Amino acid sequence: MPGSASLPCTVAVCLSLLAAAPSEAAPEEGSADDEPEGADARPNGITLAPSPQVDVLAGPGTGDATAPAGPETTDGAGDVADVPGGDGTPEAPAPVHDAQPEPPTAAARNVSLPPVGADGTSFEPPPLPPQAHMSWDLPVTCLMDGTGVVRLRYQCPRAPVDGEEGIVCRYSSGRELREDGGDGPELERTRPCDYYDSIPHGRLAEYLRERLPDGARLDPAIAEAPPGWRRDERGRVFQVSFDLYRRVFLGTRWYPALLSPGGLQLGRVGLEIGSRIEILSDDLRTRYRLQVLPGEVLLNPLGVTGTLLRFDASRDAENPLLRITTFWGTPARHDLYADVAGWFDVLGVEYRPRNSVDELQLRFLAGGFTWDLWHSTDMYGYVRLRGGAAFDDLYLDRDGVDNRVALTPVVAVEGDVTFDDDGFHHLTFVSTWEAPFVWREDAGTPAFTQRFLNEAAYEVIFLAINDQPLTFRVAVGGGYRDDVESPARGWELTAGAGLRFSFWVPAREEVSEALAELAHGWDD
Repeated sequence: MPGSASLPCTVAVCLSLLAAAPSEAAPEEGSADDEPEGADARPNGITLAPSPQVDVLAGPGTGDATAPAGPETTDGAGDVADVPGGDGTPEAPAPVHDAQPEPPTAAARNVSLPPVGADGTSFEPPPLPPQAHMSWDLPVTCLMDGTGVVRLRYQCPRAPVDGEEGIVCRYSSGRELREDGGDGPELERTRPCDYYDSIPHGRLAEYLRERLPDGARLDPAIAEAPPGWRRDERGRVFQVSFDLYRRVFLGTRWYPALLSPGGLQLGRVGLEIGSRIEILSDDLRTRYRLQVLPGEVLLNPLGVTGTLLRFDASRDAENPLLRITTFWGTPARHDLYADVAGWFDVLGVEYRPRNSVDELQLRFLAGGFTWDLWHSTDMYGYVRLRGGAAFDDLYLDRDGVDNRVALTPVVAVEGDVTFDDDGFHHLTFVSTWEAPFVWREDAGTPAFTQRFLNEAAYEVIFLAINDQPLTFRVAVGGGYRDDVESPARGWELTAGAGLRFSFWVPAREEVSEALAELAHGWDD
């Protein structure tokens, strides 16, 4: 019957439409015979054509991406018709995306540049020497000529610096400037180049317009210099900060004295030598000091003093020793810290102390504690108490060797203060009291003797030769001792003035941000 005949046809048409509709599921595998190359004939005269490819616009530098469009059908006349989706309606056309705008060309970028020189690889000299300096903390790009020589160095901040309108980039030559205006040697002590590139011949301006930020200005400047150093307008670098606590020095001084007995001695001179190094611990709470072979040779009359090794430390305690609370007025708490560390000396020698004739004092070992009453934030400077004991031996070569052994308690107040951040001005002082208990070979009980030593000195840097500082030092002092034989025993007043030439002196360490934050915590 017609009704029964149309039912199978309707089912066949629906099945064919469901088979031709797009699906998110993966297609089932089939043989090559199931999918011929041409159009696929289906029941009821419907023919399916292969889906065409539609280009999708992508961002710059990402390449063109393609995506398949929805299936299309052709009617019997061969015209292409939209295939309805799963709900039987045609699919909406894919939206068209606008392309991203191209970056402005070099000619269109608003970049201000100085006039380019005749060689095409550098800029013309500015009419006045630059005053601005390149930053040690910003990356540097170095531009080379065809021979590989750095001709231009420049750097740009990421954002405008306070007080400046817009982004100001700065550049300098890669070489020093001679007095006649020609190129000198390569710059010394510059920041290593973070980027290298070659200057296109005759295209320096276009090259920089392409790479500098839009709206930037390129100004001449003095090349950067490391902390503790300075560079002049010709590019020459020189040291302006000195850490005299890390050095080897040689010195000479005039050393007049008034002795009792002995009278006035104006012709004494001294030759000094010493080395010193200081290290700050990783936790920023301990500074270690080491001196090797500090000593002096006095002439007219002859005398020698020196120590093989000397070590001491300053410690900043984390917890207070005493917490004192006051109740007059507003209650307040006051902390007392015990910044205690240690010191020791190894093998000290003093030949002919106080102008004695044939005496030699040996200090085999000495040591004890230090207590900083005050120290600076970086612990370079301090005022402290030092206590301990020493084991001495005093030889007398007079009608046979007289060997006297002494156990010597030591108490001292001493300080070392630097008045400026660059390390130019130093004040040191020491007041020491020693009480040797001397055992003679012909006596059963020790004899009590005393030594006093006092000195205050001021040292200032006034000149540097090849970046090594030359200092002027003046000192006054006085003392008393009765552990030597007469007539050397007694008191004395001394003075001194001389020069010290130091070697291998680095720039003074700057207080780091971590140390500053830690110091702020200490104050709180």
